[in-house]
Amino acid sequence: MDPATVELGASLGALESLLGGCTTQLDMYFHHEAAHRGAVAAGSRHVIGPVFMDGPGPDGLAWDERLALMRAWPAAMDALGGPEVPVPAMPHATYTCSPEHLAEVVGVLREVGAGRRSLLTTHVSENAFENTDVQGRYGATPTEVLAQAGWLAGDLPFVAGHGVHLSPGDRELIATAGGAVAHCAGSNQKLASGALHWEEVHDGGVRLGIGTDGCSSSNDLDMWQAMRQAALLARLTSGRPDVASAREVLRAATLEGARALGLGDLVGSVEVGKRADLVLLDLERPHLTPVHDVHALLVFAAGRSDVTDVLVDGEVVVRDGRSTRLDTADLLARARERGATAGAAARAAAEAT
Repeated sequence: MDPATVELGASLGALESLLGGCTTQLDMYFHHEAAHRGAVAAGSRHVIGPVFMDGPGPDGLAWDERLALMRAWPAAMDALGGPEVPVPAMPHATYTCSPEHLAEVVGVLREVGAGRRSLLTTHVSENAFENTDVQGRYGATPTEVLAQAGWLAGDLPFVAGHGVHLSPGDRELIATAGGAVAHCAGSNQKLASGALHWEEVHDGGVRLGIGTDGCSSSNDLDMWQAMRQAALLARLTSGRPDVASAREVLRAATLEGARALGLGDLVGSVEVGKRADLVLLDLERPHLTPVHDVHALLVFAAGRSDVTDVLVDGEVVVRDGRSTRLDTADLLARARERGATAGAAARAAAEAT
């Protein structure tokens, strides 16, 4: 997964997202500059930044090198262009970054993000083992570790990835800080991470957004499916069909997601003065006819094949189901070629061992 491969994969992922009607992605991956370049080329509103972890990680970087990338990222991001997004800091998790390093990241973000939009995000309580591991190391939950490191002061938008196993105290800390949880119902089920209890998180005042997680954890980037999974899982775990209403879930996938990223004044709803991030669907379909409740139709019936046109920041990036930015046939051919090369290398490595 070198920079060239990451850039190719990011273009492919951004194209998949845009064709399915998702204009904005909160991403986390190594070689962030290459990923951003690839996603912006497709026309995406792409939120990404340097990934932090104590060890060298797959990219082989030392901690000081990661901090240097963070300090350089705002200027690099501006040079790459693309729709307006916050400057994010992205430590992987509390089990891969020490409390001291987590505190240092906050300090650097406040320094480099002064006067512009900024964002903190990390994986939080995705599975039960994570909670047990972090509790054993630090005598605190992952959320409590973040709070002690200055992450929940309320001055920076904060997105907790997953948040499946948050305690009542964790939820209160996140809610008080105005933070959000990125709920990835499909990934949580595929990995047997557990089930987020929507009504407990939502009623506790925590903002909820909808996510897919990466393609290795959920296979696709289908936000229509992600909405439906979130709604159905919430009803299954609560035993109540009135939990996670279609209106509530649609709002989580649009305006609340935008607010979670600190972009609620720009996108997430159709209002005068906001940027034109718009998605058009073809309702002349049997499964979308007739329209009685538009919220229920969008959450429980519509799919990405119904998307016809997509605008990001006022630019038509998908027209009649096709990218206006990328040569799709060429992109797919390069992705297949890279996949075959990687597969051959993996087989050779396996045979060598």
